[in-house]
This record gives sequence, structure tokens and C-alpha cells, in this order.
Amino acid sequence: MSEQQHNSRHAEEAWLEDENKISLELVLGDMWKGFLRFGWIVMLVFAVAGAVISTAYTAASFSPRYQAISTFTVKASTGMSDSDDRANYYYSSQSAEQMASTFPYIIHNDVMYDVIKQDLGIGAITASISAEVVPDTNMVTVKVQDSSAESAAAVLNSAGDGAQFARSRCS
Repeated sequence: MSEQQHNSRHAEEAWLEDENKISLELVLGDMWKGFLRFGWIVMLVFAVAGAVISTAYTAASFSPRYQAISTFTVKASTGMSDSDDRANYYYSSQSAEQMASTFPYIIHNDVMYDVIKQDLGIGAITASISAEVVPDTNMVTVKVQDSSAESAAAVLNSAGDGAQFARSRCS
């Protein structure tokens, strides 16, 4: 076999191999054309399916939370005569601020929870109760959150009654 025939045969085999190879550029180009033609349909189907699934999940797992809030002031009785108003005010203000700062600890006490449970006639409190002092004042804000508006209001009212009970026991 001559060298020319050998080179010709080699060139023919190389051409067949190139023809059988898949061009990545052609494949990606075809995919892009197909996406432009039909991709918006797929994206629309996925978007609608996602919206339906999200709405169904939210509707099934939604649990409303109601909040009852009360803000009140704490007033300290000094037992002093009203003749020295300036000293009386300072003492009363300081005592009220100190009492207000301890009120959140009174609310988050097992004794207070027992008083609330007994007052409402329930075995357990499902509501979350929080209390915080308004900075630099003798004001306290109590918040009660529960899945029932009536229960949140009842727990808040009972906590207020319980706080008065605790105050009368401490006096």
C-alpha cells in the first residue's frame, strides 16, 4: 500500500470519527433554542405549581396568634404625710420604679402561674406571657399571646388580678 493511499485512508477514517463525534456547542445551542421555544411553558407550570403548593401549605399550617396588651403604672405608698411633698414624691417615684422593675419577675413566677390557673379553672396555661418595664418610668407593659383571643384576654385580666393579689400579700 502506497503512502498516498495510506494517508487517504487515514484522512477518511478521521473524517468519519469527526462526523460521529457530538459537538457540545451544537447540543447546547439546540437546548437553548428548545428552551426559548418551550421553556416558558415549563417555567409557567412550575410557578403555578409552586404557588398552589405554597398556598395549600400556608392554609394547612396557619395558626392565628392573638395578643392582649396592658400598660399600667406602679404607685408606691410612702406612708409619709403630705406636708413634705418633695421628699414624698422622690421616695414614691424611686419605690415605684423599683417595684416596676421587679414586676416582670413576679409575672414569670410559678406562684403567679398557679394563681392564674386557679382563677381561670384550667390545668395548664397555653399562652405566652411577657412583661417589661418602660425605661426610666414606673410603667409596666404586660403582653399575652395565645391562639384564642378570649383566652389571651382572660389570662391578661387574671394576671392583673394576680398582680394585685401578690401586691396585697407583699404589703
